[in-house]
Amino acid sequence: MKCPNCSKEMESGYMFTPNAAFRSVRWSTEWARDMSQTKGEEIAPPVLGGSIKISGFRCNECKLLVLSY
Repeated sequence: MKCPNCSKEMESGYMFTPNAAFRSVRWSTEWARDMSQTKGEEIAPPVLGGSIKISGFRCNECKLLVLSY
């Protein structure tokens, strides 16, 4: 998918929070059955609550996420 801002190719992956308290929202290009094992890049500060996994695309240049839910 091309970025709507800069037209560069976007990276496919997932935005998620591991199923544990005080974990941050992260981005990873890998999918793991146990998301706590994925080392993805932190993209939001830690939150208290359940697990969230959303597929989408990220432009590393523009810092733009395109998510489908």
